[in-house]
Amino acid sequence: MKDTFSLKLPDHSSKRSLITFSSGPLQVQLLVPDKVEYFYKNAALSTRLPSTSRHIIQLSATFGAPHLAFGMETPYNLASKRFHEFNAGIRVTKPNFDGSITLTNKGIILRASYAHYFDHEKKVAEAAVVSRMLSEKENVLVVGGTWIMDDKTTVKAKFDSRGKLVTLLHHKIKPKTCIKISSEFDPKALDRIPVIRYGLSLS
Repeated sequence: MKDTFSLKLPDHSSKRSLITFSSGPLQVQLLVPDKVEYFYKNAALSTRLPSTSRHIIQLSATFGAPHLAFGMETPYNLASKRFHEFNAGIRVTKPNFDGSITLTNKGIILRASYAHYFDHEKKVAEAAVVSRMLSEKENVLVVGGTWIMDDKTTVKAKFDSRGKLVTLLHHKIKPKTCIKISSEFDPKALDRIPVIRYGLSLS
């Protein structure tokens, strides 16, 4: 358990906090609401100061427009005086699709994702994710889809470039009770039993 202390300075005109201070370790955030014109109105800055055990300052920033956003984060080590890793991403959002490109894991993994919605209620959708391991020069492709049949039943499926097929059926029995049935087929496990795996959960 860690003790935490927080202090928020609210912006009463927009009901949003402008500055947030918290400890354990100390963290400072600056959120700029839409009504503030002296700074970019769709931006956020954050820094996390190190505790006594770790000499790392975490820096992150995001900015963008209603349909376009860019974000980045990087930790700075005070002991070695170096940036050990860098993560960045950009996302485009439209009523009928979402797309993003991210660079993560110390710049090793480059991932591009795209989701397309076939109706305004977003009940039928398809998606594709391409991951590129820059160090190993390996690509992984995952395609999938979602079908929301009604308020109680949802069907999902995905297939990756390694040949693994996964399906999921989500059904609400009651407002707070749902059942999930999943299946997985891995062609690389043909020498092992079982080849097809099933799962059942009740919550």
